[in-house]
Amino acid sequence: MLDLLSLVDVDISSLWLALVALLLLSGWVAGEMCARLRLPRVVGYALAGGLFGILDKSLPMIDLHGPARLLGEIGLGVLLFDLGRRVDFSWLRRDPTLALTAVAEMGATFAACFGVLRLLDVATPWAAVAAAIAMSTSPGTVITVVRDVRAQGQVTERLLWLTAANSTLAALVATLLVGWFHAEQAATPWHVVVLHPLYLVFGSLLLAALVASALKMVAISVGRREVRRLVLNFSGVLFTLAAARGIGLSVPLSLLALGLITHHQNRRDERSSEEFGEMARPLIVLFFVFSGTSLAGADWLHYGWPALGLAAARLLAKWLATGLVARSSGLTFRHSFRLGLALAPMSGLSLMLVADMSRLYPEFGSAMAGIMIATIALLELLGPLATHFALVRAGEAAPDGVRSEASHG
Repeated sequence: MLDLLSLVDVDISSLWLALVALLLLSGWVAGEMCARLRLPRVVGYALAGGLFGILDKSLPMIDLHGPARLLGEIGLGVLLFDLGRRVDFSWLRRDPTLALTAVAEMGATFAACFGVLRLLDVATPWAAVAAAIAMSTSPGTVITVVRDVRAQGQVTERLLWLTAANSTLAALVATLLVGWFHAEQAATPWHVVVLHPLYLVFGSLLLAALVASALKMVAISVGRREVRRLVLNFSGVLFTLAAARGIGLSVPLSLLALGLITHHQNRRDERSSEEFGEMARPLIVLFFVFSGTSLAGADWLHYGWPALGLAAARLLAKWLATGLVARSSGLTFRHSFRLGLALAPMSGLSLMLVADMSRLYPEFGSAMAGIMIATIALLELLGPLATHFALVRAGEAAPDGVRSEASHG
């Protein structure tokens, strides 16, 4: 009789591929069911991810975390590229108050979350890093909701710009605070305290700039057909991801920088920043499914109430700060507060930042990961609903008939 365990060892890759196929299908079906209920598809993807997390716990012989994180990072890289295509930083010259809105909402979010975490007796360095991560809005959620409802208008454009800004700054600040962790350890040499954060930040930015420059040179030699550009850009995402992981750089920061630099380096050529569109839909679905595993991974019994308090403080800070300051940029009073509400989601980017910090410093994982994962899981479900509601109430979502035709065309 053949040993069953040996069969499992031999067929483990086939079993994993079958699970990925089932997850992709279940995530897509759950998303379409939510769309029929006029809910964001992202919510369905996340709920399917929660089921995946339960499956992961029930099958300990299968290592799903590594492959899941890798596919999630690829999907996030695709979404970050799309975000860079949509955001025009020249807007700052036309409307400097947008920068003021960004500073206000990020500053208020950091202060509110830091204060809540200190009240929970979280150590100051850990609270500072967690508050920096909380500044970010999920780029993937915002882009997916905007695309699904075909939103266009002043609130939508500001939402995309603020998402790009706070995600980039959150990754930068969280990475720079690594030096504080070093300083807390008496045995750490001073040059490590200074040089390691600089290596993470400038190394990530340099990697993204080099890859973007290489893509531009290759694009000139192969021509300007859209399909060729899509292949080039996808290759750039994969190479940046591999290089950042291989030499210990910040994966989220590298991917963010690549998405923004690639677009703005070629902003005069509209076709150079063609989005991946439906070609990347399977990766995007998998990204949200894998991000949704935090629903099952969160320890709600121990961290549920702290996470609820942190999520409430973050949402209130973004809503109030954006609502009060964005009025000066020409938005109506109601639209300003709707913009603040639309900034609610947290998802894969925040999870990656938490995972990076936990990998560099296991102490962070034991001190903060529980609260942060529960908070992200909560806002992964509620955040898309808030963004969807805000865009619809702002009158910038396409009518249902137009959306239905677009989703099938």
